[in-house]
Amino acid sequence: MTLIRIVCLTIGVSLLSACGNQEPTQEIKSKTSAEDVKEEFQEAAETAEQYTEDTIAQYQKSLDAKLQALQKKHEEFEDRVEKSGKEANKEVSDALAELRSKKNELTTKINNLQSSSGKAWDEMGDGVEEALKDLDEGYDRALKEFSS
Repeated sequence: MTLIRIVCLTIGVSLLSACGNQEPTQEIKSKTSAEDVKEEFQEAAETAEQYTEDTIAQYQKSLDAKLQALQKKHEEFEDRVEKSGKEANKEVSDALAELRSKKNELTTKINNLQSSSGKAWDEMGDGVEEALKDLDEGYDRALKEFSS
């Protein structure tokens, strides 16, 4: 029995010492290099930039269409005032002056929007949309009131 213990102990010590001295035969290699990460980041940045440019271009087209529609309403209002043959009363003159002022403010906001970026662009875009809506409603009210 002692012999079995000695043999088992010798085998166990041999196995343990063999496991401890063994060095890894294969080095773990990284599948992604820093250059790969840099390249993918560059591609993502370019994609985001292109998306932003496309979004701004689409918004600009939409804005141009809205401005053209407002310009038509402005011209229609001025034509109605002119064709009426009457002298524009104070109320109509005031409405036209207010609409011109709002139109100038809108133009300024649009110019500021085009030169802004990032979060400022989003905030200014909201202001431009609100000014567009306000001016459009102003023309609609003026045309309705003047037609009466």
